[in-house]
Amino acid sequence: MPRPSPVVFGPRRIDELPEVDVHPNIENLVNDIIARIDRNEFLPGSRLPSRRELAEQYAVAQSTVNQAVRELVERRVLVGRPGVGVFVAEAEKE
Repeated sequence: MPRPSPVVFGPRRIDELPEVDVHPNIENLVNDIIARIDRNEFLPGSRLPSRRELAEQYAVAQSTVNQAVRELVERRVLVGRPGVGVFVAEAEKE
């Protein structure tokens, strides 16, 4: 009895995959949070809304918010305080 041929979905080769910008939502979210800080919507030292609240505000997944917050912490725009929240970094004193 012959074996059925496998079912193939979508492109068969990697070079046939469509080009996609992998992180547009994250970069947009990062830029918008920075813009809100620049407009003083989020003041230095103030606590950001929870990640769940931000996900709802921006209509994105919480994992997207997590990645954006991680990026902003790495850039030293935000400061995470475990068990407390995420805060806008204070300006560095010279």
